[in-house]
Amino acid sequence: MTGLVTDSDNDGKSVVVGVTATCGSKTVDLESTNVVLATGGFAADRAKSSLLAQHRPELLNMPATFGDFSTGDGIQLATSIGAGTTLMDKVQIHPTGFIDPADPTSPSKFLCAELLRGIGGILLTEQGERFCNELGTRDYVVSKMLDHDPEHKEHPQVFYILLGSEAAKAGAEHVGFYTWKKLLQKHTGIQETANAMGISKETLE
Repeated sequence: MTGLVTDSDNDGKSVVVGVTATCGSKTVDLESTNVVLATGGFAADRAKSSLLAQHRPELLNMPATFGDFSTGDGIQLATSIGAGTTLMDKVQIHPTGFIDPADPTSPSKFLCAELLRGIGGILLTEQGERFCNELGTRDYVVSKMLDHDPEHKEHPQVFYILLGSEAAKAGAEHVGFYTWKKLLQKHTGIQETANAMGISKETLE
């Protein structure tokens, strides 16, 4: 879809009556009584003129789990013909995204499913401190994360998610996939885990 088809109603107001679509080299107008735009969010566009910059500029440098398609094209098409918007500042922050060891500085992270917290995974700071109830809402967990560094926009934070053997069994399908992707690591015992985190065994206990 590359555009919206409009017409005037009986009061002279502009109304959407279809979409312009491109397939290969062919462009067609598809008319419809109702048009619903379901084109996703806008977090992938980090330009200074982007919707994110307009509505949540403090998030411009925060890593996210968006796809490259999430650029707000549908919203911009609609507003270009006079559509109104509401609650544009309500951009939800997902608390957990994996850092890919092969590309650790990438602003795009792989989603760490909430299932891992639901089955018993615990969240720790880089210093090995537990700081929240992992079963809390997304907003709650995010707020606890941000409490550790008010300047998060300049200093992306790193946290660990730890799963015991029973939790790993409960989420075997997800754990196996994330391990295969090299996003999760398996360690045996507290000492080995503490060594991997660079903290003392006593802290982890």
